[in-house]
Amino acid sequence: MIRKHLLSTVVCPALLVCASSAMADDNDAFLTQTGDDNTSLILQSSGMGNTFGLAGLPGLQNGDHNELDVEQIGDNNEVGTQGAGFEQLNVNSSSRSNTADITQSTSDNVVGEVFQRTGGTVPFFGPQSGNTLTILQDGGDGNILNAVTQNRTFPLRRGNDADIQQSGNDNFFDTIDQIGGNNSLTMVVTGDENGRERDLPGVGAPALAMATFSDLSGATVNQIRQLGEGNSADIDIDGNWNLIGLNQDGAGNSADSIIIDGNTNKLGVVQTGIDNDLAVSEILGNFNDVGVLQLGNDNTASLTVDGGANEFGIGQIGVDNSQTINVIGRQNGEGRTFNDPTFADTQTALDATGGLLPRGLSIQLGNDNDIMHDVDGDRNVFAFAQVGNGNMIDGAQTGFTNMAAVVQFGPSNSTTFTQTGSFNALGVVQ
Repeated sequence: MIRKHLLSTVVCPALLVCASSAMADDNDAFLTQTGDDNTSLILQSSGMGNTFGLAGLPGLQNGDHNELDVEQIGDNNEVGTQGAGFEQLNVNSSSRSNTADITQSTSDNVVGEVFQRTGGTVPFFGPQSGNTLTILQDGGDGNILNAVTQNRTFPLRRGNDADIQQSGNDNFFDTIDQIGGNNSLTMVVTGDENGRERDLPGVGAPALAMATFSDLSGATVNQIRQLGEGNSADIDIDGNWNLIGLNQDGAGNSADSIIIDGNTNKLGVVQTGIDNDLAVSEILGNFNDVGVLQLGNDNTASLTVDGGANEFGIGQIGVDNSQTINVIGRQNGEGRTFNDPTFADTQTALDATGGLLPRGLSIQLGNDNDIMHDVDGDRNVFAFAQVGNGNMIDGAQTGFTNMAAVVQFGPSNSTTFTQTGSFNALGVVQ
């Protein structure tokens, strides 16, 4: 049985393309439905110039379940007008899945492409087997989400889920992919021009890159991909001109508590491997640049930033490494804003890596290494490298313009230090 409802005001017959422009001026909807139990509602209400699909690119729901809701109440909103348009597919008759719910209450918002495809050959999973998407761009104008893909081609319990909201003006995200497994994403964006370069006056262009440490993570700006099994991302952005890139490729990687509250912050995250965890990632303030790279298995990173213009990166390559970095203040990490020269003792430690350890980078290569570092003050510089297994650094900087670099090669090295006051220098090589 095929169920079909297309309001605005034309009812969409099975296997035919439907177009509508009733109830307001110049609204258009194009939709094709085939298969079983398809349901659709496209209500474009009192706005003008809203579009779902195109005459040459109609939306597609290809059974066996599929559902669709779209509301576009303002003017000149678009869904499914770019790339492959809007498609919800089921590749096996035993898969009952897909659902979409898109609401764009204001004007000039765009959801360019939505592609949801499931797979599953085990009837047990039935209606619990696949994809769900809700996009709400309410309370502002000109928000753009170019493309969302949720795949889930294997018979796992549920799979994907996304809940994306943008409340503000001119926010931009290019791509959000969730391909396999039990991926889930909740993302709330409040503010203006997130995902864009700051360009006053006027609306900035979509960002093509982030900054030093966020770029070094390997994450691509404005692309959030999960790709593997069991990933989750809960992202909350409140402010303007913030940039983020997230890529979790592997089973069990998790980043559940990303919060950015402020303006012109940049966060890049990549996790490739198994069971890596970005436990806490909270950035409060303006002009912060943070990158996190975890390659391997069972690595854990936690970071908090409360202040402005802090710049640092966390890298972990190996197994069972852990880092916790907490920063309060301004211009900590790389500390390059005022181009302070590196103090001699600190430079000696940096030189021990052959120039591979820049200021602001904290990296671990090996297994079972731990770094814990707290900063409270301004313009404090830190850099850490641990190469080997079972090494530990526990540091604290309180004050202004302190510098510390610790480099440890081999197994079971340990360094604990505290810097209090101003203009202290530390360099350790083991």
